[in-house]
Amino acid sequence: MRPSLTWYEVGLNTGAVYPVLSKYVYWGSHIDTMEEIREILRQLAASQLETDRRMQETDRQMQETDRRMQETDRRMQETDRQIQEGNRVMQESNLDLRERQKETDRVLQETERQLKLVGRQVGSLSQSLGFFAEGLAFPSIERIMMQRFGATTVSQNVKIRTPHGTTIELDVLGVANGDRNTAVVAEVKTKLRDEHVQELIDTLKALPSFLPEHRDKKRFGILVGGNVPDSVHNLAIRSGLFVGRATEEAFDLLIPEGFEGRDFRLE
Repeated sequence: MRPSLTWYEVGLNTGAVYPVLSKYVYWGSHIDTMEEIREILRQLAASQLETDRRMQETDRQMQETDRRMQETDRRMQETDRQIQEGNRVMQESNLDLRERQKETDRVLQETERQLKLVGRQVGSLSQSLGFFAEGLAFPSIERIMMQRFGATTVSQNVKIRTPHGTTIELDVLGVANGDRNTAVVAEVKTKLRDEHVQELIDTLKALPSFLPEHRDKKRFGILVGGNVPDSVHNLAIRSGLFVGRATEEAFDLLIPEGFEGRDFRLE
């Protein structure tokens, strides 16, 4: 039987056996051949190399993981920066939008104010022109009512309250009693329009309802304008109304020869 090795270490390179304490200890082991020892040593060395390789691979993977985590962290920081930048841009955009909206509201309010002012100015101008036309025309209308229709009283800006509680205003009303027994209504406009013709006709037809004392009187109408378009003049004449033009220089009665007018009492 071969002798056993106890508390011995076998040299890795030379195969020599040294009688010292070591990490390679075979307690009561029997080693048959030196080849078996070398095989064991080769396996241990290979195992150690594989362990080192795996540790290196693990370290590499950990480094790669750490790199990826750093890259992920960098991307998250970049994303966060972009989000913050986006929020900043949105806040600036919202602020700019609010400022623009305020400016738009201010412009609209100013435009509305100017339109109201222009409307009041136009209204005042129209009213002034109407008063001017009435004042200019009244002496001539009064003369015509007295001479042509025999009016004994001629009143300007006559306001009448109807039984329904509404108020009607006549620019000029001339009344002839006695044998003439006539009521004449004149309406004065800055510029005559088609609707003025029908308005005066409606007033003449409804006159007895708010002036019952003139129910049996003959009723005639005179339409006077500072501007008298031909189309309106022709319509008024066909409707049986007298037409006059008032200017700064004169007042002209624009009626065909032999025109007698329409008596709206007969309507």
